[in-house]
Amino acid sequence: MNTTRPLMKRPNAFLKLSLLTLLAMLLCASTAISASRYSVATGNWSSPATWSATSGGDSGASVPASGDTVTIEGGYTVTLDVNTASTINSITISAGATFSAATIRTVNATTITVNGTYLNGRSEEHTSEL
Repeated sequence: MNTTRPLMKRPNAFLKLSLLTLLAMLLCASTAISASRYSVATGNWSSPATWSATSGGDSGASVPASGDTVTIEGGYTVTLDVNTASTINSITISAGATFSAATIRTVNATTITVNGTYLNGRSEEHTSEL
């Protein structure tokens, strides 16, 4: 006689399996949401031609989004032509790089590290780490 019961008839086992599956899906989704973006050309923040998924890589990556880590690499100027609607994890302005806003724009970022030049749409210039 078979004394094993199907998984669906063992509520605790089914609940545990469901919770583990949900947890695994959430962990995978949270790591897939954030990305790294590197400037590989002088251009506007809103232009995919400005961004790459890898340092020195090909342009055409999506523009930085919520949770992303952004590096403006030396030799490039990125102009903030739109407000960042969501919070960027971090923005690093490398030595020799410029992050510029032609007009007053809103930048939502957890951390901004300035090793290059940050022009904020006003007459003053910031060139030190914030």
